[in-house]
Amino acid sequence: MVVWLLVSIGSVQAQALFTFDDEGMARTHLELSAHGRDITGLCLMRQSEDTLRGSVINEFGIKAFDFTYREGKTKLMNVASFLNKWYIRRTLQRDLSFLFSQTTSCCRGQRSVEKNGDTVSLVNKRHKLTYRFRNLDEITE
Repeated sequence: MVVWLLVSIGSVQAQALFTFDDEGMARTHLELSAHGRDITGLCLMRQSEDTLRGSVINEFGIKAFDFTYREGKTKLMNVASFLNKWYIRRTLQRDLSFLFSQTTSCCRGQRSVEKNGDTVSLVNKRHKLTYRFRNLDEITE
């Protein structure tokens, strides 16, 4: 019972920041800014009862990585070689875990999350990273 409650809280929190359709899908445009360089692409997420699964794909259709978020932890899979360094993987895992554990805008330590309209932003001040997720439906209309 307690495990189910924790899992439910995790999935509800991610849902508060992102807009999921009737099939449990969220389609977002992702812009990752790091040290004056921008990487853009898509972040596609599917939510089930206890797990959030997603993929990050650049604009050329090349997959950067897949992830799962469950019980407060993010696991990366199929990471592209240019990102497959232990320190990059660790930073991505921690940033995504922090993002998906939030329900509203907040700031804690070196990371902050802000929701402004259809845009969700995560700032990692320590590593000077900014992730911006915009609902893809809002962009295409």
